Amino acid sequence: MEHIGSTAVPGLVAKPIIAILLVVANSADEPSYVPALEAAGYVLRIREPDWHQHRLFKGPDTNINLHVFTQGSEEARKHLTLRDWLRTNEADREPCFCPDLILGSFVEDGLVIGLSGLV
Repeated sequence: MEHIGSTAVPGLVAKPIIAILLVVANSADEPSYVPALEAAGYVLRIREPDWHQHRLFKGPDTNINLHVFTQGSEEARKHLTLRDWLRTNEADREPCFCPDLILGSFVEDGLVIGLSGLV
C-alpha cells in the first residue's frame, strides 16, 4: 500500500480525505482481495472495468479512498510519479492553493514535466 494524493505531500493544502493506493495481482479478480477488505470494514463504492480495472473502496472509520489497480498498471505508476515529484519539488506545489486545483501532469518517460490548470 502507498499513501498518495494531497495528504501524502507535506506542505500541500489537502482535502480531508486520505488516498491510499493498493496494487494487487489482478484487480478484476475481486474474489482474491475484496473479501479481506470487506472483513476489515472497507466498502466497494466504484468499479471501473473500462478504466485500468480501477476499484475504489471507502474506509471503515476514517475518510479514506482506497484505490485498487492491477500490478503494472500505468495509472498506478502515474499516481506514484506525481506524488514523488511533488514531494521533492517544492516549487511545483506552490500553485496548489486549493483542493479544487487540477494537477495536469504531463508524463514523458516516467517523469512529470509540468503542472497546470485551475477549475
